[in-house]
Order: sequence, then structure tokens, then C-alpha cells
Amino acid sequence: MIGLKGMLGRIAVVGLGWIAVVCAVVVAVPVCDYHAPQTDLIDAQLDFSYRYFDDPATVGPEIDSGWMRLSYAQLYDSPDFGYSLDGLARVNLSSIIPSSGIGRINSTARYYSEREIPVYVFGEADGEAEISISASELQLDLRAGVGYGRFYDVTPLAKTLRFQAELMSIGILSEPLGDDVLMEIATEVGRQIEYESTTDLVTMIETIIENDTGIFLDARALLLIEETLGSTDINRYCGWTVQGGLGMGLSSISEPSPVLLAFTADLAQAEGYRVQWGAHMGLSGPYELASEYDLTASASYEYILQENALLEGSISYQQSKARNAQPVWNAGGTVELAFEIGTVDVVIQFELSRGVDGWARDLTLSASVDLLESKQVQRTWESGTYEHTS
Repeated sequence: MIGLKGMLGRIAVVGLGWIAVVCAVVVAVPVCDYHAPQTDLIDAQLDFSYRYFDDPATVGPEIDSGWMRLSYAQLYDSPDFGYSLDGLARVNLSSIIPSSGIGRINSTARYYSEREIPVYVFGEADGEAEISISASELQLDLRAGVGYGRFYDVTPLAKTLRFQAELMSIGILSEPLGDDVLMEIATEVGRQIEYESTTDLVTMIETIIENDTGIFLDARALLLIEETLGSTDINRYCGWTVQGGLGMGLSSISEPSPVLLAFTADLAQAEGYRVQWGAHMGLSGPYELASEYDLTASASYEYILQENALLEGSISYQQSKARNAQPVWNAGGTVELAFEIGTVDVVIQFELSRGVDGWARDLTLSASVDLLESKQVQRTWESGTYEHTS
């Protein structure tokens, strides 16, 4: 079996491969140079599925089950304080009634002692619960220590680069805006909450572009800017953190675990508005880490191929070793491609995972089409202002 050093080396090689792929996508403006004074990113999603099938040839329904899943992620960072929260809950349904469920949550709070030097103390809690009709299990891991680093929300500059590309694609701009102009616009986009309306912000952006280029922006250009500012599909962030401390575990079915060492490292990078990738690595165990430990590593990648095409991928690796035992590991990865062909939405997903019996492969192809669609759009342009209703 491969030991801890071998696994760390394998993960490093895989990580360098990911970095090489990402570095192949180069943009003129380093989006990570933009630092918002405050980062506040929130993402939540609710999924639901249920199926009922009753064959009259048999007694009772053959299928009467489903599930509901809720995911939530939030990242907040200011010069003095920051926190992150990630949660996932799934409830299995039988005859519409919840039959079992599982939930996971991770929360971290950070306090920075100096604004110029990103050194912080942190507290972290990981919780997991499995509940069913017959039994339930609760697990809580607590950690505290010190760390170094910071994450920044670069979404304002990413959105600026996106509507710049759209203005160039329709011929409004013949060449990219200067870096100083892009940063000036991104600063205003980052202050969007201070504007009374999106229209006021669009007017400010219009003024900046026209003063720099002398190009008049028509209603179509202003509507493109407005739509980009209102989009929620682009959330970009950059930065890195490393931290270490002490931790312990509490369980509803066993005694509290001894105090453990815990180390984590996180990295995120955005390339323009099209690319976002991130990586995470964690290592925990008693003082003799070589004889007993838990190791996790993961990476994710998102690439906007074009306006209606998105490529996403992720890989993960977990390895655990008990004292006087061989390491046990599992890994997996997912690649998903979503795109549009006319009115047809196509999603191709491939998943690879390693279990007890070896590697499992799962390929899914799905498509949907709008057969009938009706839209009413009214656009007006008067005295330097615009309205858009649909």
C-alpha cells in the first residue's frame, strides 16, 4: 500500500497538472489584482425529485419515493473579520413522508489582528448527522488555531470583463479598454449596493466608457451591461489560506476523541470571467501523524466556453489510516458539459468513483427543448435614459 508520503506526492502531481491546464488560459488583465474592501458571496440551491408508479397487475404501488436536497454556501471577509459556511442536507421520502436524512455543515470564523498582514486566529466546526426511523447518529468536530492568508471577491472585475467582451462582439468597442479604466469600472460595480438603482450604475459606467473612448453607447449596449450586472451565474474569487491548530471530535455513539492536530490549505484562482478553479487539502491525526491520520484533497474547475456553454469538473481523494493498519482510500471525479443547440438544452455528465469493488463509471446524457415560447420585450430610449421591460 502507498503511505502518507506517497499519497502527498501523488496529490502534488495531480495538482500541478490542474495548474498547468488553468495556466494555459491567459488573459491580459489579471482579475485577481482587484481587491474588494469586503467579500460577501452567497449561493443556495434546492432540488426535489419524486416518482410514483402503480402497476394494476400487483397490489400497491411499485415506486413511491423521492428526495429533497438543499445546499448552501456563504463566504464573508472584511479587513477585521471573516467567516465561511457550507452546508448540505438531503431528506429521503417514502409515501411523501420523510423516512431518513443526512446533513453536513462546515463553518469557520476568522479574526485578523492586523489589516496589512493577513494573520488570523480561527475557530471551526464540522457537523454531520444521519437520521432514520430506526436510529440516528451525530458527529461534531471542533478545531481552533492560527492561519495566514485571505480570499477576495473579484466578481465586479469579472463582470466588467464580461460586458467588455460582449460590447466587442457586437462591434461597439473595437479594442479592449485600458487596465485603469477596467479597474475604475470594477470599483463602481463593487459599490453597486450604494446606488439607488441599477440604471444609475449603468449611467456611471456609460460615462466612464464614453469619456475614455469617445464612443457613444446605444440602448443595445446599455442593456447588455444591465443584464451582465444582474446576472448571478458569475461568482469569482481569488486567494489562499493555510492554517493549523488543535481539534477534537464528539459523537452521539462513542466517547470523545483525543485532541488531534489539524492542518488545512485552500487555494482559489480566477482567470478573466471565464475560468474559476479551486483546491483544498486537509490533514488531521494524533501527534504521530505517520501512524494514524485522515487525509482529504479536492479540486474544482469551471470554464465558460461561450455564452451558452459551460464546462465543469471536480476531483476528490480521501485516505484514512488507523494505527497498526494499512491505509484505506477512495477517490472520484466528475466532468459535466452543458450547452445549447438552438432551443435544445443538452447536459453530458461523466462520473468516476472508486469503491470497495473497484472503479465505477456513470455516464448521463440529458436534453430538453422548448416547443413553444412567447416573449414580449419593450425597449425605449429617451433623453439619455433607458427602460427595459419584459
